[in-house]
Amino acid sequence: MKKYIYLLIILSLLNLLFTFRTNNFFSTDDFFVLAYFKNHNLVNSFFDILVYGDPFGFRKVIGYMFFGFTFKIFGANYLAFDILMFTTHTFNLLLLFFIVNKLTKNDFAAFFVSVI
Repeated sequence: MKKYIYLLIILSLLNLLFTFRTNNFFSTDDFFVLAYFKNHNLVNSFFDILVYGDPFGFRKVIGYMFFGFTFKIFGANYLAFDILMFTTHTFNLLLLFFIVNKLTKNDFAAFFVSVI
């Protein structure tokens, strides 16, 4: 089981390396969210997004709050966003591995599902 966990972490690190290598910056919709949180506080934004949604009609409250919280701490530093998103996604990857492994008792199946 440990070898699959190490392999998942290595694959995640390769993804982070790819992100740094491509000089990743914010995408178009990210600039809208950054501008929104520049002029609004997190508590009011939580209820506004929950009730009314974003301008596109979605209610991605957790994603917006994570983005807004990170913006309030680090400003528009895209490296901080990349590292925090990498950490979050790696945690989710490992969590999925452990859940599938517990359900199937098969390390390779859990690894395969996590990679997909």
